[in-house]
Amino acid sequence: PCLVHLNALSDKDKEGNIICVQETRLTMLLSHILLALSLLALTQLQQVPIPILYGVFLFMGMSIVGNIQLWKRIQMFFQQSSLYAPWPATDHVDHRRIHVFTIIQIF
Repeated sequence: PCLVHLNALSDKDKEGNIICVQETRLTMLLSHILLALSLLALTQLQQVPIPILYGVFLFMGMSIVGNIQLWKRIQMFFQQSSLYAPWPATDHVDHRRIHVFTIIQIF
């Protein structure tokens, strides 16, 4: 599932924490049907210049990167430990252990 889609369908509290996600199987079915229908338009899609497609995919990727936990932990390498965002991992786990886990996950 797409993280942006799940984020849009989620109910959040005042701090922005996700309470629950109102996900249905119908949305996944419709997205897969639209993907299959795009195969019928391959000749029209081939007329779109490649740099435009690269720009669209780059925008989609960069717009979601701020919500990925791994990216937030990578940013923690360059922050003081007193400036870490308040979430359960930073409250209950030592920052060195978080960094070791991040390094293991990257490699």
